[in-house]
Amino acid sequence: MISLDKKYKTRNGQEVKIYSVDGNACDHIHGAIKQRDGNWRIHLWYKDGATWSNGDSALDLIEVKERKKIELWANVYNDGSTVLHKTREKADRNRSSNFCFACVKVTIECEEGEGL
Repeated sequence: MISLDKKYKTRNGQEVKIYSVDGNACDHIHGAIKQRDGNWRIHLWYKDGATWSNGDSALDLIEVKERKKIELWANVYNDGSTVLHKTREKADRNRSSNFCFACVKVTIECEEGEGL
């Protein structure tokens, strides 16, 4: 369900402003889509954020979730396997020195649920 307290973009990545989510049966959600020239174009969506009732559209609403940045340490082994740790100290303590050839810092930036 589309909500005024969340942030959205179109399926093709355009910025969106939502003005109202309590419209009538024909035009439930009122808002605007930011155009390439910086101007805003009025748009209407169904309650589920769809532009059309019969399939996906590039203008459908997609929730923008908070991006998180996580730093981990990876012990990299001769066989190509890796083991991730929250700190360098934990990586050092849990390394099998005979087979580990590197301990590298890995930074992951993603949206919650991305790739699932």
